[in-house]
Amino acid sequence: MKPISTWILVANARTAFVLDHQGPAHGLKPRPDLVFHAEDPREFSDSPTVGHHRHGHGRHEFVQADTQRHAEEDFALQLAGTLKTKAQKGAFQRLLIAASPHMLGSLRSAMGKELSALIVAELAKDLTQVPLQDMPPHFAKHLLV
Repeated sequence: MKPISTWILVANARTAFVLDHQGPAHGLKPRPDLVFHAEDPREFSDSPTVGHHRHGHGRHEFVQADTQRHAEEDFALQLAGTLKTKAQKGAFQRLLIAASPHMLGSLRSAMGKELSALIVAELAKDLTQVPLQDMPPHFAKHLLV
């Protein structure tokens, strides 16, 4: 019988990686092939600009998009796409997500029903800087590590 594989996605807006858990006494194993870094957001001014309407004399203020937010959403879509592909290939059966609160929201929006159905727990914590040996207590409530 093949063990149930639980993947743990650890993410923030700039970095993400996957840990594999194959069951009790197997610990958490990093997946070097599943380490991600977000692209730098394109630099735009955050200050509003004033434009003129083509018809008439009115003036309008245009607020440029929040590039950091868009970069985070794009990164979440990239992560969700990779996880969905791996799940369809049977690489894992359960998913646990530990992400900074805002990134967790972006990931929820990016994941479809198929991937969301595999989520067993979510932690609104940025654990990207936590050493591997210090991670098990964070997941003890959800996994037998």
